Order: sequence, then C-alpha cells, then structure tokens
Amino acid sequence: VPVDFLPGSFFCSVNVGRLRAWTMLSLFFAIFALLNVALDLCLHAYWRFHGRLLSGCQDVLAGRCLELEPGDDVTFSSTVGVYLTLLGGLFVTFAIFLLCRT
Repeated sequence: VPVDFLPGSFFCSVNVGRLRAWTMLSLFFAIFALLNVALDLCLHAYWRFHGRLLSGCQDVLAGRCLELEPGDDVTFSSTVGVYLTLLGGLFVTFAIFLLCRT
C-alpha cells in the first residue's frame, strides 16, 4: 500500500524514476522535434521558391516526368501539411516552455 494512500479516494502512484531525468529526456526529444519542424519548413520554403520542374499533376500522369531537363521549373502547391507543421511547432514550443519551468 502506497504511503500516500487515502481510503475512499482514487490514488495512483507511479514511480518510474527520478523526475529530473524524465524531464531532461522529454526536453531533449521536444528540442529534436522542434528541429525537425524547422527542417521541414526550410525544405518547404526552398522547394517552394526554387523548385519549378513540373507545372501540374497532368505532367506526372502523362508520363512527361521522364523527359524533364534539370533546368526546368517545378511547382508544388501545399495543402494542409505546412499549416499542421506550424501548429506542431507551436505545440512543441509550448511543451519546451513548460518543461523548462519544472
């Protein structure tokens, strides 16, 4: 029976080790996730402004992708991926803020 057990109320004691170790591990993974978000946004911006090889989906479906020259332009349009990445970056930033406060 846990030391802090109170009869008549719900109590759950989970002892998985030192809090500082778990906080530092969580902080490391959160920073790693934030770096992945930054990399994803940088790659998106790079290919958005420099990649102009295909003009649309018809180029891919018609099989003209095999005949493209390296100097041709490609344009990719973003759907919700970039916005979800930004949202994930905000959540990770908030998590890092909370982890640094503990």
